[in-house]
Amino acid sequence: MNITSIEGLKPSSRFMSDELLVVLTTLPGEWEEYRVGSFAQHLLESGAACVEYSSIQSIYKWEGEIISSKEWKLEIKLAPLSKNLLLRTLNECHPYDVPQLVCLSAETSELYSSWASHQSASQTKNWDSLFGSKISTGLEWKHTLEWCSFYIQKPAFIVYG
Repeated sequence: MNITSIEGLKPSSRFMSDELLVVLTTLPGEWEEYRVGSFAQHLLESGAACVEYSSIQSIYKWEGEIISSKEWKLEIKLAPLSKNLLLRTLNECHPYDVPQLVCLSAETSELYSSWASHQSASQTKNWDSLFGSKISTGLEWKHTLEWCSFYIQKPAFIVYG
């Protein structure tokens, strides 16, 4: 079925009925793209189905000053099942002292939701193959923290002005 117009479409159980989570965050603008890509790959390994990133200009208040700086915006899509693991990974690995972590719930098509859930399920299988039943003991966090310390060095906060 080719959709050429939204006129006449009615909500149904197959269209925009399933839940998807979208997590928004930012990374330092001085990071090179390969480093952002490496961070995004780690998020995929931690339950994300898709990570989109782009360079942006942000303006915000920090310690009483108005700051304008380049950053990388990440939009992370995931199944609700992956929320806790992904947020724990972001909290452990994020280079900012106060990272923007915004988690939104969105409706999506059954097909896209199914795809996102499948990505999460396949990632859970990957963790199980690496760690077996030890997944609940926190052993996976040893791997995550090793990744964070190897690939990410906390940059100094740079004030542009």
